Amino acid sequence: MTRSSYGVMPPPGLPIYGGLDYAKSADETAFAVLNLRVSAIDALHLGAHHRRARFDRESDWQGQWLAP
Repeated sequence: MTRSSYGVMPPPGLPIYGGLDYAKSADETAFAVLNLRVSAIDALHLGAHHRRARFDRESDWQGQWLAP
């Protein structure tokens, strides 16, 4: 079912006349499965007080605060 979200016609971002003037159909060329291995996460929170931290696999996901 998710694959149908990647086959919208016209393509995303093009103007359409009405809110439902598009069609969904599965388009295998617009869908891919990604396999990855996360080695680090750099997390940034933007708010009244910005915060940033990095977590590394090599340190068993031990976090370290960083200057935002």
